[in-house]
Amino acid sequence: MTKTTSRRAILAGAAALPALAAPALASALAAVSSASPLIPMLRSYEAAIVAVNNWTGPDDEDGDDKMHIALFDLVEHNPPAATAQDALAALDFALADEMFDQRFACHQLVWQMIRAARDYIAATESAVQS
Repeated sequence: MTKTTSRRAILAGAAALPALAAPALASALAAVSSASPLIPMLRSYEAAIVAVNNWTGPDDEDGDDKMHIALFDLVEHNPPAATAQDALAALDFALADEMFDQRFACHQLVWQMIRAARDYIAATESAVQS
């Protein structure tokens, strides 16, 4: 005896699949987010820059070393943005850099394109959180 399944029953079962996958996806994303080293690495580099810039004594070789180590860690590991928050932190970091000389049109354009990507991600993330 063969049993045929109606199209309605198949569609109802298929509709339930995303609900079953959502908890697994959420926990996977949380694991990626907590394991992502990008933001801590950026914050470490920024803190080292602030420490060097605020130093008022003689040469601060230790501070310079910490800043360069943090910089080389970022360059060497090249951590990916695993979340929207990671991407926003990376883009904010790039936008705050003084390398964009606004006197040059090509620098302005690159800054504007980074800003456009950052604003899109921020708006999308805000919509998802709502």
